[in-house]
Amino acid sequence: MQEVPSLIPHYIMQAIFFIAGAVCFLAALADAKWFFTSRNVAYLKKYFNRKGIRIIYAIIGVVLMGLALFFYYNLQQISFEKIR
Repeated sequence: MQEVPSLIPHYIMQAIFFIAGAVCFLAALADAKWFFTSRNVAYLKKYFNRKGIRIIYAIIGVVLMGLALFFYYNLQQISFEKIR
């Protein structure tokens, strides 16, 4: 019988991706002042207005959440194939 490796570290990373994406998306949706006045966003202010920055962060949030879900379902499929 082959031992299946623990998937807990993978799930933790996927949760971090999903939470980061959700924070980005919700901050863009709510126009969170604390999020868009940080120093990390200052370099985008040179090229985009506030609405443009919100759109960029909404897209980043959706992409991060999508990647987390993609990796989750891909990992489920791989782990079920190893069990068989």
